Amino acid sequence: MFSIKSITDFISDRNTTPSRPRKRPSGYKQFDSGKPTLGQWLADKLAAKVGSWSFLIVQSTILSVWIGMNLLPGFPHWDESPFILLNLVFSFASAYTAPIVLMSQNRQSDVDRKDAEYDHQINLKSGQDIEWLHEKMDSLQEQQIAELTRIVREQQLCLNEIRASLIPDVSNRRVG
Repeated sequence: MFSIKSITDFISDRNTTPSRPRKRPSGYKQFDSGKPTLGQWLADKLAAKVGSWSFLIVQSTILSVWIGMNLLPGFPHWDESPFILLNLVFSFASAYTAPIVLMSQNRQSDVDRKDAEYDHQINLKSGQDIEWLHEKMDSLQEQQIAELTRIVREQQLCLNEIRASLIPDVSNRRVG
């Protein structure tokens, strides 16, 4: 019958490869993350800091101290009640922070898109490999069925010979 060795030999046999050879999907390319430029690296770091609780706490603390020192008596007031200077500082900060955060998000979306493309290519390759394995298994199953059919025929012939030798021929007997 079939042994593990014969099955593994069959699978590794190059002559029985199905009509569709294994190959990488079209457009397949290895993911290359690439090293970010200095500007991209700085944008990523700034976006990570600006989007953190520590930044929010520090900014709230500075804002509270600024307003408190400009409202409390006994301290020199460098920015009176409508806080024009504070408004200017926040305007400059937001004018530079928003585009930098957007640059970081654009870069991250590019990285995510490349990751998704790479995952898609891997999924395509895996699908092809699974299809190839199904073809191999079908071919192996067909060979096993053919072998089993041959064995059953041989056993039927042997069984018929045994029956013929055990059961005397009825035509040779005389009825009395």
